[in-house]
Amino acid sequence: MENNRNTIAIRFGVIAALIGILYSLVLQLTDNVGNFGLGLLSYVITIAILVIAINNYKKENNGFLSFKEGFSIGLIFIAVQSVLVSVYSYIYTKFIDTAFFENLKELQKVEMEKRGMSDEQIDNAMAMSEWAFNSEASAISSLLFNLFFGLIISLIVAAVMKKESDKF
Repeated sequence: MENNRNTIAIRFGVIAALIGILYSLVLQLTDNVGNFGLGLLSYVITIAILVIAINNYKKENNGFLSFKEGFSIGLIFIAVQSVLVSVYSYIYTKFIDTAFFENLKELQKVEMEKRGMSDEQIDNAMAMSEWAFNSEASAISSLLFNLFFGLIISLIVAAVMKKESDKF
């Protein structure tokens, strides 16, 4: 059954990555990259697919799921999804849309100006975040954040969805 658990986690991790990549492309094509609400929707989609993956395994296991099984599905799922999305992000920003970070900087400047920040405050904020405006740092930080987020979500989903068998 463990082999089946890994297969389900990997399959749904790939599906979540592909959906995430498509969603990212839609946001980029519609100039909604900086939209906070639409950005959060990508996490909701990931959580929904994780729930579907764990539920799929649970159905194949006669409706039973231990916390360990649910958590391991979540970890494998999120590792696969995070790595694939980070690789895509790196390739996209490094080779396809090389102006991505320059455009993002401009978007951030405009947002800071809207909030009434002075030129000096904007310059200081941009200088402090300069290290993050490259493909490598972005891919690594995205990977680490998604793995941490996935760990927390996997714990919660596994705890909520567990249903131990009554075997003695």
